[in-house]
Amino acid sequence: GKTAQVVPHIAALKKEIAEAAEKSRLFNTREGLFGKEITEYSLVGSVTRAFEPYQNLWEGVDKWNQWYDGWLASPLLALDAEQIEKSANEIGRGILKSSRYFTTKNEGGKLDGCLAIAEEMGAKVEGFRPHVPMLLLLCHPGMRDRHWEQVSAKTGCDVAPTGTSYTLQQVFDDKLDAHEVRSGLTMMNKQIGRAHV
Repeated sequence: GKTAQVVPHIAALKKEIAEAAEKSRLFNTREGLFGKEITEYSLVGSVTRAFEPYQNLWEGVDKWNQWYDGWLASPLLALDAEQIEKSANEIGRGILKSSRYFTTKNEGGKLDGCLAIAEEMGAKVEGFRPHVPMLLLLCHPGMRDRHWEQVSAKTGCDVAPTGTSYTLQQVFDDKLDAHEVRSGLTMMNKQIGRAHV
């Protein structure tokens, strides 16, 4: 969709801005070496700061779309829950920062489109975050067959992740993030933690 159209332009602009910043530093270094007056390139910094909210927005949207789809389709045991938590937090912070910028700079509705995208993406990320604690519990390295049997008994679903047999999408479909399952997993993980000490 729109992300596939916009992201390459954002990447190209990011590269051009970085090249301009590098050239300005190079020119300043050369001017200093030859005893010339140092030229001020403050506009490069201003452009960089002005571009950042758009970059954060579109890079965040692109990463989220790729990562989220990948997480859902991946086998549960192959997921790195801690990295997923970090990635979701990173994207969430960038999107929130962009959303704040678009809210404060939206004079005359010129940024309504960007603001709507930032709010929609922020809602998706925030909607996923409550699942992260459950994901951390399910992906705990100490989970054994007996623990999965307990989860299966508690949910009434056949939860036996081996290899590629059970994905994050199935976790959501089976509603393993329900409160009673999460509290049972928390107790199991406390036991697992004590057993590994």
